[in-house]
Amino acid sequence: MGRRMPLIVLTIVLSLVAVVVLGLDAFTLKTVYVSGASTLTPDEVFNMSGLIMNQSIFRIDTNKATESLKKNPYIEVKSVKRVYPDSLEIQIDEREPAAIIHWLGALIVIDENSVVLEVMQNMGDSRYPVVSGVSVEDFEVGKPLTSTIPHQIELMNTVLGELVYQNAVSFASEISVADLSEVRLITPSGINVRLGAAKDIRKQVQWIRGVIPDLLASGYTMGVLDLRSPDKSADFLPDTPPTPTPKPSATPRPSATPRPSATPRR
Repeated sequence: MGRRMPLIVLTIVLSLVAVVVLGLDAFTLKTVYVSGASTLTPDEVFNMSGLIMNQSIFRIDTNKATESLKKNPYIEVKSVKRVYPDSLEIQIDEREPAAIIHWLGALIVIDENSVVLEVMQNMGDSRYPVVSGVSVEDFEVGKPLTSTIPHQIELMNTVLGELVYQNAVSFASEISVADLSEVRLITPSGINVRLGAAKDIRKQVQWIRGVIPDLLASGYTMGVLDLRSPDKSADFLPDTPPTPTPKPSATPRPSATPRPSATPRR
């Protein structure tokens, strides 16, 4: 019996060591779940986090990984969390360019929430509208733009956000917010859309989506479209006669009323 005791003790020790080793292996990072990525691949997002596979899940610094991801201004981090025993979950949103602001020779690219995504030196083949009249106070890549004019950024965000929401950004080549009571949107063809204080921007964008295509189809490419009272009418005053000749129903100054084609397109 006395000779068997050391063997029993050794067996117990080895068993405990095996349990510890196997346990540690069970808590190493083996799987990463990435949600919210559209243009980026899960591997690209994981690599940006600075983490490595097969490290102990207890040694993962989720705060550090979050900060590493935030270095990319196009990434908005929702959460980075452990999923025991061997996984990690990264939730992000990808910011998308919504407009460009000219400021002191620089072209500031922003998203719909005025977060600065990058600074360019030339427009290139950019398809994003230019926001004019912004009194820039300060800007930093990855952070929201600030203005010296109170509420100017909030108003700009409201207009841009609704254009993005209704998939109507292509209707704008320029948006002027120099006067907060007289916001203007210029279409690529040159139609000047008066939005007033843009207090009913949802209906105003619905009008834009419904009326502008009809005007262009009738040959009207320039003029003033008054949408300051979207509940009442959409008045259009052309700058030049249309080409081709408009149909009999198209008068020089029509007072448009909502039609089925001008309803929201979700």
